[in-house]
Amino acid sequence: MTATAIAAYACRSAVSKTMDCCDWGILADAVKGKRLAVNPARGIENLPRKTAKRRVYLSAEDVARLADESGEHATLVLTLAYCGLRWGEAVALRVRDVEFLRRRLSVHENAVQLGVHHAVGPTKGRKGRSVPVPAFVLDQLATQCQGKASGDLVFTTPCGGYLPRPKSANGWFTRAVKTTGVQAITPHDLRHTCASLAISAGVNVLALQRMLGLETASNCKNRLTSLAVAEGFEPYFGVLVRGLNRL
Repeated sequence: MTATAIAAYACRSAVSKTMDCCDWGILADAVKGKRLAVNPARGIENLPRKTAKRRVYLSAEDVARLADESGEHATLVLTLAYCGLRWGEAVALRVRDVEFLRRRLSVHENAVQLGVHHAVGPTKGRKGRSVPVPAFVLDQLATQCQGKASGDLVFTTPCGGYLPRPKSANGWFTRAVKTTGVQAITPHDLRHTCASLAISAGVNVLALQRMLGLETASNCKNRLTSLAVAEGFEPYFGVLVRGLNRL
């Protein structure tokens, strides 16, 4: 790819992101707050189309191997893959947020990394949620929380601070992915894996929406449609058969 082509691609990408921000972000908030009568960015045509990113889904066996290779971060990998938390939500978890008796995680904060620091605020949807935790993940969390005070972070740096995202090139997550030989993924892709594993287990769509913290059912359905196409609808057929067997 030539320098000119790269520059053109970067320009189109920047325009698309800027228009997304204006259409659904700043200007949309201005209209909602009655500071603008209409959103001037809405409906503009001939903008660069966004290319859908390929989503990756791991099997339960892949997740287990990835966790084993992640060393001290094994519990974090399992939490991301089986609870569907966003990275910022996971690293913002405190010991008091792990409800061992109810087998739930109370997710209400999000830690956004800004350089070497973190800004802590509400979750993406600005609503807290209660997330179910499989028993084997809860056992790992119990070990992770051992010896910590209720206000301590669950996943931390050696100094007790917020855990930074692993470096993309040579960080612990990338090394674990390469060692296990699973598909090339990022920590956020484990959120998609969670959706895949949940559907395979027969989870209701609305329950999955709540679990992942998606604002609308349509967002959840779009995610599931992508999953169905990627996996040839097999998880859905399995759920269908189990449902029919109960009739």
